[in-house]
Amino acid sequence: MRACGILMPVFSLPGPFGIGTLGEEAFAFVDFLARAKQTYWQILPIGPTGYGDSPYQSFSAFAGNPYFIDFRVLHEQGYLTADEIPAEVPVGPVDYGVLYQQRPVVLQKAADRLLAAASVEYKDFCTAQSFWLDDYALFMAVKAEQGQAGLCDWPDDLRTRQPAAVAAARERLAGQVDYFKAVQFFFYTQWNALKAYANGKGIQLVGDIPIYVSPDSSDLWTRPELFQTDGQTHLTQVAGCPPDAFAADGQLWGNPLYDCPATRPRILPGGSAGCSTLLPFMMSCASTTSVVLRATTPSLPETRQRQAATGKRGRIVLSSMPSTRPWVRAASLRRIWDT
Repeated sequence: MRACGILMPVFSLPGPFGIGTLGEEAFAFVDFLARAKQTYWQILPIGPTGYGDSPYQSFSAFAGNPYFIDFRVLHEQGYLTADEIPAEVPVGPVDYGVLYQQRPVVLQKAADRLLAAASVEYKDFCTAQSFWLDDYALFMAVKAEQGQAGLCDWPDDLRTRQPAAVAAARERLAGQVDYFKAVQFFFYTQWNALKAYANGKGIQLVGDIPIYVSPDSSDLWTRPELFQTDGQTHLTQVAGCPPDAFAADGQLWGNPLYDCPATRPRILPGGSAGCSTLLPFMMSCASTTSVVLRATTPSLPETRQRQAATGKRGRIVLSSMPSTRPWVRAASLRRIWDT
């Protein structure tokens, strides 16, 4: 049966906090889609943005983007006071530099209130998602401790997850680990509420996901055996594509390539549990053949510089620090489409 829908990234929704959120504007868009007799709302990836503020270089294949958490909902739930909600800003291009500085301060206050009297819902969430959440939260805490350095630049014992180093980090950074867990609870709570509302209106949420995980991600850190590495979490082959209309001499993306014999039984980082975790996010995923074929061209990480879709060259710098320019060219980034 034929059906139609509209592509609208969450970050492009209007809103008072400098970026679209999972708040009232998202629910209003669902209402619009229902009135317009649409079936699908297609979104872009909703994971945490990494290098270059790109959702295609996310710190986790499972985590949600903290920038999409709506402060008004947190206030309604008692996690923020009215005075703690930032002043409204005019709708315009997303300034990720401002978000990078502002968001953690506000979310820390909400997390402190949640953790001071952890709810049953929060505890259940942490238990159900522990297979990825514990390591993701620790990854982000260590990354902050390392000055937001990329995984490849971490001390050897932490990068390779030596048991003593990991145990010491869990103890040393326990407060930060709890913060990152709390933030994911906020995101998932709001996301699930929006998805339930949309489905109740007959709207299905579809989106695209990155073909690969990021080289600076908890996925690579926790399961390096699923990727082509040298055994020390250093990449031996990375993703790229041959020459095409976007780049005359091809592109070097720098993402880890899967070790196919190792990943075949698992499909996604986290195994079958990973698939069930992603179900609340997406209805279904089907990558177009042309994109997949372009994306499977291996390259040695040391041999070439990254080439962007614009044809401009640049060094690969693994960092979570935001770009100083508003990111408004989502359509130029590589992606796979879902159906």
